[in-house]
Amino acid sequence: MVYIKKIAFIMKEMDSGGTEVSFLNLINIIKDKYDITLFLMKNRGIFSNDIPKNVKIIEMFDNNNIKIIDSINKNTTINAFIRKIIGKIYIKKSLLDYYNYIAKYAIKSNESFDYCIDYHGYGFFGSYYAIKYVNARKKITFVHDEKIDWINSVRLIYKDFDQYFCVSNSCAKILNKKYLFTCKKTFVCRNVIDSKKVLHLSNEKIVEKLDGNTNILTIGRLEYQKGYDLLLKVALLLKAKKIKFKWYIIGGGSLYNYLNNEIIRDNLSKNLFLLNVKKNPYPYLKKCDIYAQTSRHEGYGIAIAEARILNKPIISTNIDCIKEQIEDNVNGILSSFNEKEYSAKLIKLICDISLQKRLIRNLKKQNINDTVDFEMLVK
Repeated sequence: MVYIKKIAFIMKEMDSGGTEVSFLNLINIIKDKYDITLFLMKNRGIFSNDIPKNVKIIEMFDNNNIKIIDSINKNTTINAFIRKIIGKIYIKKSLLDYYNYIAKYAIKSNESFDYCIDYHGYGFFGSYYAIKYVNARKKITFVHDEKIDWINSVRLIYKDFDQYFCVSNSCAKILNKKYLFTCKKTFVCRNVIDSKKVLHLSNEKIVEKLDGNTNILTIGRLEYQKGYDLLLKVALLLKAKKIKFKWYIIGGGSLYNYLNNEIIRDNLSKNLFLLNVKKNPYPYLKKCDIYAQTSRHEGYGIAIAEARILNKPIISTNIDCIKEQIEDNVNGILSSFNEKEYSAKLIKLICDISLQKRLIRNLKKQNINDTVDFEMLVK
């Protein structure tokens, strides 16, 4: 009888984002090879119905307690909450104090696993839960971003993971340089990209019409990391140069109201369009003329990979992990995080049709890596 390994994955929720997309791509490939249990803080979010039926789901909090956690997160800062509720119990207030406190509301599991994989990562409660409350022979966490200062706030539990799976070479290099305890325990496990799925879903019909002279698209959470302040400045420079364009932004997040107000204030309502979250962004990607990324930092750049699959001319900030996918002026354009340089290069890309065609030709010659590093690492 063949033993089937038992794997516990941990995610926060199944809301929209590159982490959720790559996770679904992964478990859809391995779902019939392993006995999989998925731990979620709560089974909700835009992708909650896309979890394979043979994956067992365990929620860390019941309905009443998740309301308490939601209220804490929404109405107070963590430190303010700790000061108010816990008072003088702790001399030093920290993120771990907060996790220790809300853990009393969590549902624990008595099941044992071969691997417990904190796929969501980022030092959220799931990382704490993996170390403290899941019984597994080996515990692994994913590193999805080059910016890892948050590790300092959860260092006491983070060092207890047996392995660290980084989604790019640049993430692994930065992690090992900054935290010596991860050395010799770090492996590159790239995000799983499902090329066939992207191509198939890109054919779905959409309500909105992309009808600009040049349609530019950006996909990403509306957060500081994604560099929307740069995007706004670039859009203003394009407008000042009388470039005819429409720039569509797919994503939701804390900056929605800020961006909407800035668009109105700067009279960019005919150029910039917030489309909010789209479960299937690929038809928009297929119909756009240029894909633009303005991120300050990334882990791998899933949207970049998806734009490559659909052979779209790409312009992106020149962060290290993106350089693992884009060679400047060969299969895309790279720029520093500077509005003058970025806008100049974007204008050239818009106006130089021969440049667009050359980038597209080179993209068509490339194969997106659909291999699954994960299965090699859990043997």
